[in-house]
Amino acid sequence: MKKEDITKTARKLQKKYGIVSGNELCDLLETDVLPMYCGTGPNAINAFVKRNNRRDCILLNMDLSPRMRELVLYHEIGHVVMKHTQAGVVACMQLFARRETSVMEIEANEFAVEYILDDEEVLHTFQETNSFFQTASILRVPPDMLYYKWQMLAYYGILSGEPPILASSDCMGHLKNDVSDGWEYGC
Repeated sequence: MKKEDITKTARKLQKKYGIVSGNELCDLLETDVLPMYCGTGPNAINAFVKRNNRRDCILLNMDLSPRMRELVLYHEIGHVVMKHTQAGVVACMQLFARRETSVMEIEANEFAVEYILDDEEVLHTFQETNSFFQTASILRVPPDMLYYKWQMLAYYGILSGEPPILASSDCMGHLKNDVSDGWEYGC
């Protein structure tokens, strides 16, 4: 799917429903969310989406922190609205990993950032803080998620240059799962 189509899909949902919680958006989209307990180790699954009897279902790792579960839900909703579930089960192990090999994972990440992060709010916060990591903290998103937003803003010519971070593809695995009000960066 083209970046323009991903942005259009996210903005259409924003306009129709507003920015609501992941659980509320799932309800509105008639997508079930079922709990699972997978732990938080390096090989733990954050969530996965499957289609069963013409209905999408997100199985969500309840061992994640509430904020992390919320971000994972938006990512999984991206798979649902872009109809990735027609290809089978879609699993999420590393949320917002920068070196994804799957186009579907990149698209789901781009959907999540376009739905959650408002362009003006991100740009205003960048101007106020002049700090990438402080902006991520204020917006309550992990740095790799802000990286994706930066890439989208650069794609549309709103922001120039490269993001000032070097993060490994397993950066999300270094975040402390018990953080609910902010993020601690271990990248």
